[in-house]
Amino acid sequence: MENENKLLSIQFLISECQETIKYIETKATISITVIAGFIVAIFEKIDIIITNFNKYDTTTIILLSILGILIIISVSVLVSIINPIQNPSKSIQEVDEEVEMIKIYFPKNKYGNKILSIFKINNEKDSLNYSFSKFIKTLKSDEKTIINSFSFELFKLSFIRNIKKDRLAFLIKIIIVTSIIFFATYTKLTKSNEIIKQQNENVKVAIR
Repeated sequence: MENENKLLSIQFLISECQETIKYIETKATISITVIAGFIVAIFEKIDIIITNFNKYDTTTIILLSILGILIIISVSVLVSIINPIQNPSKSIQEVDEEVEMIKIYFPKNKYGNKILSIFKINNEKDSLNYSFSKFIKTLKSDEKTIINSFSFELFKLSFIRNIKKDRLAFLIKIIIVTSIIFFATYTKLTKSNEIIKQQNENVKVAIR
């Protein structure tokens, strides 16, 4: 009974971690709209920026450079949040190799041809890279082994949750800074383009 309660508690904590990870990833995907807005706004003026770039003052060029760097950082952090964490097992400290555990998560598939498998459906050469018979045998393990296995899974999910949460917190800060720089850059860019346009018109009048 005691082991059963332990297992139920660990399963509950695993479920909580999974829900938190989903929530973090959902919040991260919302930021795509904000980042995309920055990129679209700049690309709408890309022709003018390229044409007038040599005529911009130092402040405008610095602001454009900072904005570009911040957008690249934002996209990189966003991708790192959405993408799966590779080999979280290696991030768990003090794992005793003698502790018996069963497989809970099977991370890899075996493909006949990895490239072609993307386009094919139900290729008989593609399979989960773990024996079904072997897994059935592990189900005969005692309760302690199962508790160890679920505990290890909880640690992995906790690591994933924490790193994604920290990255999301950093992403939010970066987006706030990027928003401030974006509006400063956009305002400065608009004024610079108007000044250059006026200068070009004055040159045309002078030539006439």
